Amino acid sequence: MITDPRGRVLLNTMDMSPSEIPLSSGIAMKDGSEVIGYLYVGSMLPEWGGSGDFFFLYDAKIRTWLFAMAVFLLAIFLGVLLTLHIVGPVKTINLAAHQVEQGMLNVRVPDRRRDEMGDLARGFNAMTAALESADIQRRQFIADSAHELRTPVSLIRTRIEMMEEGVYSMDSDGLAALATETDRLVGLIEELKILSSLESPDFIMRTAEVNISELVSQAVESRKPAGTRFGIDIETRLSAGDIVIQANAQQLHRLIDNLLSNALRHAKRHVRIELEQNDDSGIEIWVEDDGPGIPDAQREQIFERFYRLDSSRNRDSGGTGLGLAICREIVRAHGGKISAGASSGLSGALIHVVLRPFNSHLPGNHKSGPERRDSPRAG
Repeated sequence: MITDPRGRVLLNTMDMSPSEIPLSSGIAMKDGSEVIGYLYVGSMLPEWGGSGDFFFLYDAKIRTWLFAMAVFLLAIFLGVLLTLHIVGPVKTINLAAHQVEQGMLNVRVPDRRRDEMGDLARGFNAMTAALESADIQRRQFIADSAHELRTPVSLIRTRIEMMEEGVYSMDSDGLAALATETDRLVGLIEELKILSSLESPDFIMRTAEVNISELVSQAVESRKPAGTRFGIDIETRLSAGDIVIQANAQQLHRLIDNLLSNALRHAKRHVRIELEQNDDSGIEIWVEDDGPGIPDAQREQIFERFYRLDSSRNRDSGGTGLGLAICREIVRAHGGKISAGASSGLSGALIHVVLRPFNSHLPGNHKSGPERRDSPRAG
């Protein structure tokens, strides 16, 4: 603030108008020896210095700038930490994805975090685990297929070579043996084709109303000659009335035929097939035999491709190892379940199939079938 020699304010930049300005408190401005005015700065004015407003505002300004700078630096620090927290796992998953692309399906990423990045890591690990499992199954399927196909081909080739060398005569018996091996080879190829089709994600099953009671009767009639040849009786128990289901007739016939064929292969004297409709669980099929049964530890494995209870892998006693695998895929395609157990009535093996009730209906009135005297569901 600047005043004249009398104390009148000439210039005021301090946003205040003091009521009384002591001239002695200012700095005298002289022109030679003559005083031409006074200069006042801050605390030279009693009202300013006494109120402390200047120092308060100045201190607040400094503190505001310091706080703003601290917030800015903290934001930069937290941004860097957040970037590292997100970018680090993303880079790890990206690197793992490139490894999977190169065929390394056993790669896994850390998944201990409990946030979205942890969920992403766990999803990635689940995906690679599924891919690895599918790759192992594919390799095993190729190896098993090669083994199964090589055996009949080798037998055919060996017999032809021995015919050429004169060891076997080229008569009707020799040609019949070749035809038998050829039929086995064709059957195996056909089963591989069926299984591959059922397991394909592009498989579309056409359905229509099917009388499953008739299918069971037809399958039993077609298998009775084989049962008679080996001295095996096939018993049929069907619910009263026809049971109609929305399904694929060809696939259901293959399912029932495969189950009967499997039972006849292991039965001693007796095979039983039973069909019921249950209002709670749906349509149920039981196929039992009086054979050696299935060990508990192998009741899930028997539905795998090329699995046989006979460790010798003898095709005459153990089949191709694809029949029950095909059955499982047919049941899955119809939205049902299939399981293996022990028959309480015949003391052998039991295969139980359940087809869900929403796929089926009974025309007209329905009466429950006769009460079961011995439930094969036990065991």
